[in-house]
Amino acid sequence: MVLLLLLTVLAMGLYWVWDSARAERAEERQTETAAERGAHLFAQNCRLCHGRTGKGVSEDAIFPGIPLNIEPNRPTDPAELKSLQLRLGDTIRCGRAGTIMPAWHLDYGGSLNDEQIRQLVTLITTNAGDAWEKELKYSDELDAQFELPVPPSATDPTQINTGYCGAVARAATAATPVGEPTEVPPAWIAQGEKVAISFACTSCHTSNGATAVGPTWKALYGSTVTLNDGSTVTADWAYITESIRSPAVKITEGFQAVMPTYTSLTDADINALAAYIKSLGEQ
Repeated sequence: MVLLLLLTVLAMGLYWVWDSARAERAEERQTETAAERGAHLFAQNCRLCHGRTGKGVSEDAIFPGIPLNIEPNRPTDPAELKSLQLRLGDTIRCGRAGTIMPAWHLDYGGSLNDEQIRQLVTLITTNAGDAWEKELKYSDELDAQFELPVPPSATDPTQINTGYCGAVARAATAATPVGEPTEVPPAWIAQGEKVAISFACTSCHTSNGATAVGPTWKALYGSTVTLNDGSTVTADWAYITESIRSPAVKITEGFQAVMPTYTSLTDADINALAAYIKSLGEQ
């Protein structure tokens, strides 16, 4: 009797281990399927602005969209992943107010339903089953059928999204002050760091004083910057935000005018970047 009981307990334990592994693999397959479907959708709807590889302006300056196929968009922390997925889902659903990113949800004049938006978000935040490689394959197949149109101009007023259906859009418009705030909210600094990573700013600008393609951000705020024409300017809030909006206007001595214009950045994004740069030290 005791032996039978022990065998029963052992069998139940083995079944639990097998069932857990089976359920985990089933979930992985579902994620891979969703990501692959998201790759199809991206190739059909998103590559015109975000590029064939999903790297947007980092892939080619002709693409006005931000880079999406980047490691920071695939966080391993569950809480961070959930937060990012909610933000991306809201952005795709409603677009970004003040930019050319349109609303894609059927409820707001777009062509995607909730499940399709979820699949796109899964592609961006997991790359399950090497879905970005599949997306490039789908893009190549579409390119063979017809030539990709010229991407829309980010400054075309007829393309600007004026809707405010989403939480992200509402927050962006509400968090846009005029000039430097009296006190920089800590949330702006954290958001600025995320924007810097998302837009690949850190691939050219360091935060530790090291020389790179662009000037370091360490102790930049408040410093005296010498420009290529020999004049000098104080790196205050106005200078930094102007340099983000119009990077070719004032070129720092010793550097080239290679920074693209990130027209998809909102005023809230630019303020957040300025706050982050300021947090890296002042002079």
